[in-house]
Amino acid sequence: MTNVEIEGSEKIVEWFGGWPSFHDAEVHFVHLDRSAISTIRIQTWIMTDKVGSDGFFILERHCFVEFKLTNISGLNLNGFNHQNVISGLDVEKAEFGYRLKLYDCYGVSGELCAESISAELIPFAPS
Repeated sequence: MTNVEIEGSEKIVEWFGGWPSFHDAEVHFVHLDRSAISTIRIQTWIMTDKVGSDGFFILERHCFVEFKLTNISGLNLNGFNHQNVISGLDVEKAEFGYRLKLYDCYGVSGELCAESISAELIPFAPS
């Protein structure tokens, strides 16, 4: 859950009807750049209460949310591997700018602190 407005969040809220929980979302990549914009791309969706013929819950509104961070001042990431499922995500205002927290489930977890943060919605159709 985010307790702050960040640039681009309105499109994400419009897509999902509210800020997504990012529960079971997957971090696809983390790109760190000391002199430009750093990026974290996360695949997420809405899990409905409907069950498909395969016995799994039906997922809708698939997209990537790409967080762009400038001037990273703190970084603590652990466990990055071949699949990086998070249990949730928070964006908080902090004295130095913003804090992006990735809560662990399987793979990467941790937090990044940056001067500014924005988000971009990238819809896609799963294969």
